[in-house]
Amino acid sequence: MPPTILHLIAHCRPHSGLWATLSSCLQADAFAGQTVEVWSLEPVDESLKASFSSEIQWRTVSSRTLPEATLKRELRRQLQASSPAHLHTWGVEPTLLVGTSARIPQTRWTATLERPFPTTSWWNSWQDVLLQRHLDHLVVTSPIVEAKLKKQGWPQQKITVIPAGVEALGHKQDETARAERFAALELSPETKIIAAVGSQIKVNHFELLIGAMELISFVRDDAKLLLFGNGPERDALMRQAYVRDTSHAVYWIDDEAAWLNWLPDLSVFWLASRLREQPYSLLQALAAGIPVVANAMPGGREPLEHEQNSYLVFESNRSHFAQHGQRLLNSVELRQQLGQQGQKAVLSHFPLSRMLQGYQELGLFQPATSALRSAA
Repeated sequence: MPPTILHLIAHCRPHSGLWATLSSCLQADAFAGQTVEVWSLEPVDESLKASFSSEIQWRTVSSRTLPEATLKRELRRQLQASSPAHLHTWGVEPTLLVGTSARIPQTRWTATLERPFPTTSWWNSWQDVLLQRHLDHLVVTSPIVEAKLKKQGWPQQKITVIPAGVEALGHKQDETARAERFAALELSPETKIIAAVGSQIKVNHFELLIGAMELISFVRDDAKLLLFGNGPERDALMRQAYVRDTSHAVYWIDDEAAWLNWLPDLSVFWLASRLREQPYSLLQALAAGIPVVANAMPGGREPLEHEQNSYLVFESNRSHFAQHGQRLLNSVELRQQLGQQGQKAVLSHFPLSRMLQGYQELGLFQPATSALRSAA
């Protein structure tokens, strides 16, 4: 029996906005007469699978180490054999999908993107034409991406904006787990933790944060910066930390998803990225009531308001990150005030119930009444 809904996922890291969206949809699904399958282009941890209903069928489609042409053929063959009623792709590169869905015309195809398609020379106009012809809905998470796609010629009726949704993340502290985390990094229990999350690439400007940490280290030795993630800039950033004599204050944690375990311990969340699209880690920090200091990006920092529910840095200056960070580290009351206002704002602007309703209206799942009620 062909699946009613087939989710095809790639590059959905466990902490990412795409994974959180997919997870929320799967957890809200009542499976009323539907057969739901999830195919992944890379292995999914068994503990993640276990968090969902046993009715969901999981499959690893193919190795990501295969040449793209081979992977396309294999994916096309398996999709043709399956012929799902509704195919929804999450984080899958458009080049991989061009020409694939055209071979299963009876399947309704929806895709969710966090970034607009590239405008570089290798992304040709004929690829856009094929995608527009066979893709029923292109779901994006922000009006910024929608505007870029329209500029690239995508018709309005093909694009649906469904912002990411979050729930309040509690601060329930497990003292034993906290002690283990701190001991693993040889941190004292009194350490004040600043966190930054994301791929270590130039556009995320982690060098600003290392520079800001240098300034903070001049006046206090109880503050540490935890950088969650890895990337091509790692070596250069580590050299910078060494040159600035802040290696003792900067900690490198490869697993981005691990940052969620540290939420109860954080004093400040820093975001220096120049990307206008909203990183999901920012929404998570706000939902957890962590005070935020972030680069100000026009149209890309909703729902942040300077000095109301966060601090915004308008000139990408390390001294401003340090100044606002130091102010928050010095005052528990200010951290609580800003954190509470930030949490209130993000739950108002990015409610989980609105996101689930958007995907329900696309026919992606049949919601369990209790699930939507709890998300409202």
